[in-house]
Amino acid sequence: MDRHKNRKKYKFLSINGKTVKEHRLVMENAVGRKLSRWEIVHHKDDNGMNNNLNNLEIVPYGEHSRLEGRNKRPKAKLQPDDVGVIRKMIKDNIAYKLIAWIYQVNRRTISDISTGATWSWA
Repeated sequence: MDRHKNRKKYKFLSINGKTVKEHRLVMENAVGRKLSRWEIVHHKDDNGMNNNLNNLEIVPYGEHSRLEGRNKRPKAKLQPDDVGVIRKMIKDNIAYKLIAWIYQVNRRTISDISTGATWSWA
């Protein structure tokens, strides 16, 4: 068994020539079954190197996207609360160009929010 990490700072194990994420292996051993690909093992402290069982939880794919969006994008121009307000403005027929100006983003960003192309998890 060989241990290494990738540029995202996750630990991997090579077992019989197959590379597996250590945190998934820890969780699979804890629950006694193989996880589906839609079950994501989330690091509660956002430290991908901390694979202690008490730091790991299984979350559905969509929920993990929400968690990562809140925790990993603090410098994003828009936050989930902004997107909620933008959706209400769209519903109230406020012009995309005006909304974009208010939030200092491209008009296309507003259009993508409207169609669900981006921020569909928020």
